[in-house]
Amino acid sequence: MYDDNSAISRAVFVAGLLTILTIAIFCWMSAAFRFEPKETVKGFCSPVIALELAKSAKEFVEIAGDKGDPNRIIIQKGIWVDYAFIAAYWAIFVWLGASQGVNILTLFCWASWLEHTQRVRLFLT
Repeated sequence: MYDDNSAISRAVFVAGLLTILTIAIFCWMSAAFRFEPKETVKGFCSPVIALELAKSAKEFVEIAGDKGDPNRIIIQKGIWVDYAFIAAYWAIFVWLGASQGVNILTLFCWASWLEHTQRVRLFLT
C-alpha cells in the first residue's frame, strides 16, 4: 500500500537536501569569487551589481579589466557557478511542485505562454 507519511517524509528530506545544496553553492559563490574592480564603482554597493548593470562593453571593461586580466577569469568562473546555483534553486521548486502533485509540464506550458506574451507586449511598446 501507499504510505502518505513516508511520501511526505521523502519529499521534505529531498527538499531539505536541495535547499542545503543551494545554500552551500551560494556561500561558495559569495566567498570564492570576489574581485577588485579596476576603477572605483560609483553609485553601487557591489562591483558585481555594477557589472550586471553596465551600460556598455567599455564600462564593463573599466570595471572588470581587459581579456586575460585575473578579474575576468574570476568573473567567468563565477558565472559558471551561478549556472549551478540557478539549477539548484530551480530544482527545489520543481521538486516541491512535483511532490505536491503539480503537473510540471502544465507549469512549463504556462511559463512559456507568459514569456511569449511578455515578448509580444515588449515588441508592441
